[in-house]
Amino acid sequence: MSSLIILMALLFFGSLFWVGFVTIWAALISLLLVVFPSVVIHNHLDSFAIFIVYALIFLMSYYKKKKKKEIYLGVGTKEGKKRAQNIFGKVFLPSFFATVGSSPLVVVSLAYGLADSIGSQLGVLSTEQPRLITTFQKVPAGTNGAISFLGTMLGFGVVVIFGTIYSLYQKEFWWWVWLAAFGGVVGSLIDSLLGATIERKFNLSDWSINFISVFLVSLMAFLFFVVD
Repeated sequence: MSSLIILMALLFFGSLFWVGFVTIWAALISLLLVVFPSVVIHNHLDSFAIFIVYALIFLMSYYKKKKKKEIYLGVGTKEGKKRAQNIFGKVFLPSFFATVGSSPLVVVSLAYGLADSIGSQLGVLSTEQPRLITTFQKVPAGTNGAISFLGTMLGFGVVVIFGTIYSLYQKEFWWWVWLAAFGGVVGSLIDSLLGATIERKFNLSDWSINFISVFLVSLMAFLFFVVD
């Protein structure tokens, strides 16, 4: 199983590097974080879940960039470095949780990354103008801290599907669906709140907001659901 995961990850991230969507460092970091849990402790299910979720996120991001004709070719570009940082911000903690064998936190952290990406990538398709989460004032699409009904509902629906599929390989069906829904909804709200407050005020980077959001929603899940 480890060999299959390594092969799929090599082909996928190698293809992203080949078309110029990520730098060589971003591809190598992605590969390492995806396959590490499977190779080190043989946690194949969580490692495979990490690969599938982030493959979907990368494909959505690639499609959006291609539509906008913003593909930056060449290793070491500013955009490529930004993508490497965003990869670290969203993938490091799920990989760490998988390595230490905490499947509940893997599901929570992956659900956040999936819901956040779906909400931001597809929420812009909404015909209604998004609103700032702190004041509910209408703001332009893409504003930090902005949310839309369409993006929120799409994110929620996708993480419920993710939790349902994951639960097929586990016991306690509703437990995993609930964890995925919690991670997706609460994590996205935390991300939006941070985006509307400290990111706007202190000009923080996207990857730092992603990392903080993953950490906080995972900590909440650990305190509320994992600890007896």
